[in-house]
Amino acid sequence: MSTAVAGRSALQDEGGARRRRRRWYTSLTRDPLAVIGGVTLLVLAAVGLLAPRLAPFHPPQANDTVFFLNRFAVPHTPPFFLGDDTEPTLTDPSLPYDPAHKLGTDWESRDMLSLLLYGLRFSLPVGLLAVCLVALIGTALGLTAGWLGGSSDQMVLRAADLAEAVPAIIAYALFAAVVSEPATSLLAPLGLQLNAIPVTALALSCVGWAPVARLVRAQVLSLKATERVEAAHATGVPTRRLVVRHILPHTTAAALVAASSQLPVMLLADGLLGGIGIGPRPTMDSLGELLFHEFVYTVRAPVFVLMPTALIIAMSIRLTAFSDGLQRALDPETLR
Repeated sequence: MSTAVAGRSALQDEGGARRRRRRWYTSLTRDPLAVIGGVTLLVLAAVGLLAPRLAPFHPPQANDTVFFLNRFAVPHTPPFFLGDDTEPTLTDPSLPYDPAHKLGTDWESRDMLSLLLYGLRFSLPVGLLAVCLVALIGTALGLTAGWLGGSSDQMVLRAADLAEAVPAIIAYALFAAVVSEPATSLLAPLGLQLNAIPVTALALSCVGWAPVARLVRAQVLSLKATERVEAAHATGVPTRRLVVRHILPHTTAAALVAASSQLPVMLLADGLLGGIGIGPRPTMDSLGELLFHEFVYTVRAPVFVLMPTALIIAMSIRLTAFSDGLQRALDPETLR
């Protein structure tokens, strides 16, 4: 009797699922942190999209007069909040503040504001796409492992072990180097070009899915043991509907939160890949590349390292806040 009652409860819950799906976005808009995070990401996306119009220099080119100076001597132009009237010397060739460069210039005398805007134009879509791919791959594999069990479970776990055993930067570099060349050769006869954004995002997601898959697998195993899922399965609810209605809503948002936490590491890895010339690259530096190139000047000119770092941190914090809000909004227990 209790099984039949629980089965009817599960079926009634399925009948209200559509109504709850219509309410999740209302719950999301009432979460101030999620709204701030989403709006901030939209603003950053708009700024990156309008970079050719907003950047004072297009494109920010290197100045040959300072290109051959000692790279480790920091020939930067300071930003407006550190500007002074000092002249460059042999021991400190840093240039005086130039009003034409509000945020100063890098070691190649390129306008820093323009570099940040163009870097955001590439790094934001790459980071968001990589996070979505990590969440998607991790959810799919974790759901398969947790629901099917047996050999499927063991295969996913061993693949996750392998992905976590290989150093991430080596995996990124190998994947980008191996995938980009064959894909370019395959698309060239068709008159198509390989876009740097999806390939870079795919390379950055090649190992990040492993912890997400483990998290989703653990959640699926826990949900399978609940009375509601067992009763729904016993009363003949189709497996597809059971997974979509009772399992997936509890795992998707959590997987997105776990994937969002990897955004800073993936953007830094992207900068390292660009610094060593692996994979298809845009004409301008990404935020990670900009940080990678300026890292050698951390002691003498830390502000030029902090500026791209601040953008990466802002993107990560806002994406995590939005993902947390989305997790709370999609939680079936919250929508009851």
